[in-house]
Amino acid sequence: MPTTERDALRLAYQSLVGSLNWLAHTTRPDLATVVLLLAWHQSNPSMGHMEAARYTTKYLAHTKTLGIYFTSMKRVKLESFLHFPLPSNKLLPMSDANWGPQDASQL
Repeated sequence: MPTTERDALRLAYQSLVGSLNWLAHTTRPDLATVVLLLAWHQSNPSMGHMEAARYTTKYLAHTKTLGIYFTSMKRVKLESFLHFPLPSNKLLPMSDANWGPQDASQL
């Protein structure tokens, strides 16, 4: 592949991976692993890497109703979603690792 084509591919790939990285850090944490894997190849991407990044955008198009929703309205009910099949007879424990402010004055 000529240098100009490789440079154009690298620029397009870096732009796409950067956009996916922004989504992974703001509203789509489910993308974090794939963005990490794609980012490893930013200095020398192949067409296969670009196809994988484009496939990720197709995944986004089909799952656009998923993500973190931020609102200023106070809600009493806390909701989450799991997007994988679970056996109906098993209990799935969930936990939040954030303990919040330790000092009551920070509330």
